[in-house]
Amino acid sequence: CHAVREQWILENAELCKVLRCETTYEDYCGRRLAGLAYGPEVKSKIEKRSAEIAAQMEPGDQLWEWDSGGWHRLAGSAGVAIVRNGKVVKRWCEWKS
Repeated sequence: CHAVREQWILENAELCKVLRCETTYEDYCGRRLAGLAYGPEVKSKIEKRSAEIAAQMEPGDQLWEWDSGGWHRLAGSAGVAIVRNGKVVKRWCEWKS
């Protein structure tokens, strides 16, 4: 298991720089919006995006949080991505600086 993981990391170095952790869209938004007050319109947008993501996922897919870094240069971006068989097949950019 560890050898396969290490091999995948070696073969996917660029992805490893940006993929942070497996998540759900609701958990991702919860972490990003922690401590902020928001109304029902934001909750509705979160529910719509979650449904959009779920509609594009296939059995065995994973949703991962990604972050490109670069925030100190005002060039950051972050979001979520569907990972299928070790490859990013769709991503959503949710934050930009």
